[in-house]
Amino acid sequence: MQRNGPAPGDSNRLAIESHRCTVEGCSKRRKARGWCGAHYMRWMRWGNPVGTAPPKPPRVAPSHAEVLAEMREALARAEEVGT
Repeated sequence: MQRNGPAPGDSNRLAIESHRCTVEGCSKRRKARGWCGAHYMRWMRWGNPVGTAPPKPPRVAPSHAEVLAEMREALARAEEVGT
């Protein structure tokens, strides 16, 4: 009967280990560039197989005065069109 993979302690164990993702702590099967599919996609998306998305810039909400000014301008435009 044939087995899938080497028996424990087999000399082919190094060959099997060479088929694993090269990122430290990852034991998934290698897909491309020495990385598993997840690490390869991170590299494709972010340029780093262990990195994450770059931080988003903070959102700056408009002040109440800016909102009121925009509303007044919009109202004035609407009145001009309506008359």
